[in-house]
Amino acid sequence: MELSVTERAARYLSVCDPAVAGSGGHNMTFRITCTLLHGFCLSPTETFQLLKIYNEKCEPPWSDGELRHKILSAAGVGSSKGRGYLLDADIPPLCSSPAQLVSPTPILKWPAPDLEAINRIVRDGPGAYDVWENSPVRFETDALKEPSHTEEIINTVFPGDPYLCVGWSAWSFETRRRSAWRGLLSKMSVIVPTPMVAVSALTREGKASQHTLQATAQRVYQVVEFDFAATDHSGKPTIYAALLAGWKADQISTLDACAALSAHLAKRLSSWVLFLSSGGKSGHSWFNVRGLPICAQREFFAQACLLGADDQLWTRSQFCRMPDGRRENGRRQTVFYFKPQNAIVP
Repeated sequence: MELSVTERAARYLSVCDPAVAGSGGHNMTFRITCTLLHGFCLSPTETFQLLKIYNEKCEPPWSDGELRHKILSAAGVGSSKGRGYLLDADIPPLCSSPAQLVSPTPILKWPAPDLEAINRIVRDGPGAYDVWENSPVRFETDALKEPSHTEEIINTVFPGDPYLCVGWSAWSFETRRRSAWRGLLSKMSVIVPTPMVAVSALTREGKASQHTLQATAQRVYQVVEFDFAATDHSGKPTIYAALLAGWKADQISTLDACAALSAHLAKRLSSWVLFLSSGGKSGHSWFNVRGLPICAQREFFAQACLLGADDQLWTRSQFCRMPDGRRENGRRQTVFYFKPQNAIVP
């Protein structure tokens, strides 16, 4: 099947090196912008969409305003090869009016959940106990009797001595070397599923913090969280209310549903490493995506969102549940599936 122009441009981006501050990052991003805009003849808005995806691997990421400025600059200089030169086409140059170039509205939207597909997969798929039975490494799930396995899990998924951002909660956290966290992790609630490159950096508001996107390395694990609730914070029914009522009537727990959807995603991406309970109703799955092109990572995550995953976990620095750690209320975040062979290697 012939690829669309946008797909060709996305593949081009997947082999581009990340732009790194202080190492020619500005010039590299500008050249890439020119290639998308003039070579592939993408619209400014399409160019912005793809630059947002490329931006995930830049160090540090560009702001939306900086990306728009690069598109405006690229539109202004044009191309000596003509617009559409990578398509063997000769297309008129862009209008350089800023108001006509990049839409100010949000661009990157994840797909809405497909309730019919979710229900089918949950009813046909394995439950949490089935996933546990098929786990390459099985931990007993009795939280009262079984000792914590957090230390050995973190040793496996983060080999060496990287900086890890870990929290007692999402509001109380520190970044330390893995060795400095030794013996403490089983009491922790959350962790950033990708190592940090520094102890602290600046937030988007310009404040120093030990939990920032700027200090987060390129994505290592993509965590997918399914969290189905019958009502929202205001008490109104959610789109999942009818599904949950049907599952409950058939003795399918919310965690069973999370397990079934995670197992289904593992058919699309075989590097499934972990599945754990949040200590409540949701389930978290870790997938090794190191080396996977950013466009392929995004395609996988879009499939997860189609099945109801929380789109906040796309952000590399977003906290997720600590494997076999403890929630703030003391509940254990039990691991039901662990495949060490799928973890990253040093």
